[in-house]
Amino acid sequence: LIVVLALQISALSYGLYVVEAGRPSYLVFAVDDFEVVSSFDNEWARQNINKGMAETQSLGLFDKPKFVYSVGSDDRKIEVVKKLKEFVMRVPVIYRTDSYQDIEKAANIIQNRAKPLAELTVNNNAQKVESTLRHYPDAHGWLPLKATVIDMVVLTDSKGMVIDIVDLRP
Repeated sequence: LIVVLALQISALSYGLYVVEAGRPSYLVFAVDDFEVVSSFDNEWARQNINKGMAETQSLGLFDKPKFVYSVGSDDRKIEVVKKLKEFVMRVPVIYRTDSYQDIEKAANIIQNRAKPLAELTVNNNAQKVESTLRHYPDAHGWLPLKATVIDMVVLTDSKGMVIDIVDLRP
């Protein structure tokens, strides 16, 4: 019984580790789309996932993924260093939590980059798009959400604020 109990506990521990490793931590807006970032996507993110803006400090086991905005710096030297790290260390800017800011700061950019809802029918069944959008009357536009398995759509309102993620293909 002790051996079985030890095996069960180790299997449970490994299962919880795998679930935590695959769980998204952030939904990062950079340039013109959103990307899913988990804390185990790469070594740099694993070591630095809780560095950066104050909101990134409070990621807990049961927290939902946070929408954030990854911005560049106005200082040319800082940008060169970031580009060098991205090239040498192979750390894309979306993993650099030190560049994260509140998603509200990107509202104007999101508003300008959002695509018309009518374009969702290009890669999706028109009836599915219509039935999905019926639940979101405030939806004004959308942006793609790049994920590791299935890409989805982030709906935005007329002010550039995120409404929800829906199961439609960008």
